[in-house]
Amino acid sequence: MANGILKVPAININDSITKSKISQPLAHIIITETDPVSALQAPMEGYEVTTMDEHHLEQMKDDVIVCNTGCFDMEISVNKNVAEKVNIKPQVDQYWLKNGRHINLLAEGWLVSLGYVMGCPSFMFLPKKLDDTVAEAPLGKLNVKLTKLTEKQA
Repeated sequence: MANGILKVPAININDSITKSKISQPLAHIIITETDPVSALQAPMEGYEVTTMDEHHLEQMKDDVIVCNTGCFDMEISVNKNVAEKVNIKPQVDQYWLKNGRHINLLAEGWLVSLGYVMGCPSFMFLPKKLDDTVAEAPLGKLNVKLTKLTEKQA
């Protein structure tokens, strides 16, 4: 750069329409959620939220990656639908379902995010019941379907 003039033209890549269009995630991510606050946040980040009853494992596309990234260590149960299980590598198993489809399940369906948890201490937040009530209010207008836990699951 001589005399304040660049040798080649430059643009701010963050202002580029092409960059904004191709930087979006290519995967279609569907979330099932039991927590109203997370269910409210998900569509704001571009995710679809539905129930497992409406989008069950047998209906998923081949080679989909399934994992539990929530706050509760509840497993994703696939045993009743499995014809064969093949370990791909540590913490990644491919399950061949009885209907011929196959899915990739991380951490055998157990919580995968515990190793990455960071955040504020709990006293910084409102009571969960109040958070849930506030978050549930707009879910219907956002076409978000919240999964309700049974007494046994809760």
